[in-house]
Amino acid sequence: MATGYPLTIGLHTWPTSEAVYQALRWPHMADVQQMLLEQHSPMTAKMKSKKYRHRQRPDWLDIRVRITVMRWVIRVKYLQHPVRIGRLLSEAGTLPIVEESHKDRFWGAVDDGTGLLIGENILGRLLMELKAEIDEGKWGTGSVLPPPAIDECILLGEPIPSITAEEGPGNEPAELF
Repeated sequence: MATGYPLTIGLHTWPTSEAVYQALRWPHMADVQQMLLEQHSPMTAKMKSKKYRHRQRPDWLDIRVRITVMRWVIRVKYLQHPVRIGRLLSEAGTLPIVEESHKDRFWGAVDDGTGLLIGENILGRLLMELKAEIDEGKWGTGSVLPPPAIDECILLGEPIPSITAEEGPGNEPAELF
């Protein structure tokens, strides 16, 4: 839900990764995707998309699809902002990364009232997975990320292309940390 990390995918620059994630719910609705492309706030993109959920792709609630899309979006964000995202991930050191939430037990974890965080923490797990891949040297300059391995991977009427580390509006130098 962070701003300041625009993503270039094909010919379009999306202001937030949340807008891209939400847009992939509607590969068959370019008008909804265009509306999301125009949202500069990740929370606004999420909220404006809610009224279309009854028409989202039929497999969206399949956990595999949602996680596959989020995993891909996070990697695009890193490839296009390697220094800033790399620094944020490195700050965790060896500690687990937890998406602390007020109510989302799937993507994050919720305080149970005693300070204990309860939830799946899928977003935190995906970030730790990416951090491990970075530490192993998997993602460097020239790395190529194929589109998500799901049916109908379409944004604004076009199939999603592979993303390379050189693309993107926030393309900082390739030093990681």
